[in-house]
Amino acid sequence: MDGDVVLGDVDATSTVVRTSDGGIVVESIDGEVVHVQTMDGDVMLGNIHAASTIVRNLDGGIVAESIDSEIVHVQTSDGNLAIGSIQAANTLVRASDGYIDIGSLTGDVQAISLNGDIAIDRLQTIGSTVRASDGYIKIGLVTGNIQVNGKDSDVSLNLFGPGEVSVVTSDGDIDITLLEEHAADFQLAGQYIDIESDLDFTGKFGSGTADGYINGGGKLIYVRASGGEVRLRSMQ
Repeated sequence: MDGDVVLGDVDATSTVVRTSDGGIVVESIDGEVVHVQTMDGDVMLGNIHAASTIVRNLDGGIVAESIDSEIVHVQTSDGNLAIGSIQAANTLVRASDGYIDIGSLTGDVQAISLNGDIAIDRLQTIGSTVRASDGYIKIGLVTGNIQVNGKDSDVSLNLFGPGEVSVVTSDGDIDITLLEEHAADFQLAGQYIDIESDLDFTGKFGSGTADGYINGGGKLIYVRASGGEVRLRSMQ
């Protein structure tokens, strides 16, 4: 099917919206299964409530106001991906040659950007993975366990609650901000280590390394910047 698809409010058990050469616009979708796909055009969605939500775009951007599902899979091959909020048990968001921008996300997520930035304003998770190449990674507030991997990427992470954290990047700097009362163990490595004096860090420093703890210790925060700086800051 060629051409644009424009729909209002859709309420159905199973919703499939598909076009080969055009954009897709849907005001809202409420149902059990949602599958939206186009091969050449932008996808613009309102609010989605479903057990399973799949949105794919092979050549264009994806914009959604909110997605509330058990399972979410959103992928674009040549465009940007912007979603206001996601609430799901498991989420996969992937962009090639484009950025990923999510307002708030609750649940476990795999966020992957190849040749683009990743920005998440708020993340509440049991366990999530974020990977980017040739773009920055910025997560506003994180509660839970998270792994972050960057290639030619700067990373900025604000830790709002306890969790096991691993942040590794090559050819980029890592900035970690946390509450002064945050209790954690640290293993840090980089060309330069800078720990703000407001943080009560106890430990030992080596050549480009620092191992220790804050506020008696807690879950491990592992940070390694190959070819970059590591900075620990207190949240103001």
